[in-house]
Amino acid sequence: MGAAARESIGRYNFTKAFIGTNGISLGHGYTTPDIEEASIKSLAIDHSYVSYVLADSSKFGKVSAVTIASLDKVCILTDRLPDASYCKQTLVKEVD
Repeated sequence: MGAAARESIGRYNFTKAFIGTNGISLGHGYTTPDIEEASIKSLAIDHSYVSYVLADSSKFGKVSAVTIASLDKVCILTDRLPDASYCKQTLVKEVD
């Protein structure tokens, strides 16, 4: 990761981006503890037509140090939604 990765990703236009996250919160959005990871994932989201975060239900209500994106920028794919309040800010799909 680093400048070379950001430069490379910045050249692409994606139809879809699928990313992971360490935490999802109503107040802080999608978060991770690593600033480089957050920067690269944020750039991929910005260069995608539609973006999805893949997260199991344990990630909800957790906040890590660095925000990747606000909730409204990325759709959530999860096994179980623990709080329906997230549906007010973004599209949520529960999958088995």
